[in-house]
Amino acid sequence: MPAGDYRGLRFTVGVPWALNHLDLTRQAPPLDLTAMFWTWASGYTFLRLDLSTDGPVNRLFLHLGSSGCVRGDGDTDAKLPPDRCAQPNRPDVAVEGFDPARDTVLVDLAALLAESRLDTNQANTAKGCMSGPDDQDCDPMFAALGLPFGDRSGGPQRVFPPVAVRW
Repeated sequence: MPAGDYRGLRFTVGVPWALNHLDLTRQAPPLDLTAMFWTWASGYTFLRLDLSTDGPVNRLFLHLGSSGCVRGDGDTDAKLPPDRCAQPNRPDVAVEGFDPARDTVLVDLAALLAESRLDTNQANTAKGCMSGPDDQDCDPMFAALGLPFGDRSGGPQRVFPPVAVRW
């Protein structure tokens, strides 16, 4: 960043479009990390959370990435990069009063999971949320991230607290 008097931090959780759909095998670190790439969607996972639970589901996942990605001709072949995604799934975050020399960005897992069903899972879907537009298990987590889901529009995100935290 250029020198200056900054009074906050703004960022988007995700990989910029120009980098999100490139050939993983030709990328420099950190974009060569296979655990954060979806070959079937030809793009990266922007936020990954893998949890174990004591309930009947046993595992809960949140793998946030773009979905509904196609090329202009409507082809969804993962070997060719898409030119648009119906659900970009890239939450915007603003942290007021952030000083990079003293402050830390927090992730509030309690806020992320507060309305999630941790003991059940929608039938015929992955455990938790893999960003599928029809997977209702994604709805409460997307709401916490401020992302739209189905007919529900996005709102303010509450996963990244909006005030800087100093240690």
